[in-house]
Amino acid sequence: MMKSIKCLYAASLLVIGSTAAMAQASYTDKDGNEYQFKRHWFLDVQAGGQYTVGEASFSDLLSPNFQGAIGYQFSPVFGLRGQINGIWSKGGWNGYKATKDGTPYTASYKWKYVAPGVDFMVNLSNLFCGWNPNRMFSATAFVGGGINWAGANQEVNDLAANIKNQSNYLLEYLWQGKKVRPYGSRYRPGIQGKQGCEHHARGQCQHDFRQIQL
Repeated sequence: MMKSIKCLYAASLLVIGSTAAMAQASYTDKDGNEYQFKRHWFLDVQAGGQYTVGEASFSDLLSPNFQGAIGYQFSPVFGLRGQINGIWSKGGWNGYKATKDGTPYTASYKWKYVAPGVDFMVNLSNLFCGWNPNRMFSATAFVGGGINWAGANQEVNDLAANIKNQSNYLLEYLWQGKKVRPYGSRYRPGIQGKQGCEHHARGQCQHDFRQIQL
């Protein structure tokens, strides 16, 4: 996994160095004021929700998510960030029957996780429309990888202890203790939109998808 992250970082630096000249690096507004792009560090703080794909009802699989990130904008188009997100995820099943005439069984549970990673970012608004520091909305695509640390999974283990035949409920992936799993670039594409000009703090909305087998 570390080799993949290093390759991603090296490839991003290569792309940044070879294509930075493609992006417009200056802007003049309608009043004749001229702006020059400057490379800079940036900080992201996000809070939202996440949905874990599962067999329980939709509301039982929703949980809060928090993310912090620090990154560097190499050019108007390309950037790189390190980020960490997490708090907890949920799982469960709804109305499952071990046999055709069995009693429906519903359960939900949660566990904690932390997921640090690295993202390569492409500002699509600047790529296709040129750099504009006064633009009120911009869209950025990203792809990246990292690791997922999971723990505090006692709730589902307590449920399993009360199930007479675990194999009927497909609990062959039941785990205890702590789990560390990588997630790669093909599992974490995403896009984010930012509201507000570059001179001030921005609000943003981000959507991404990751697949992790615990």
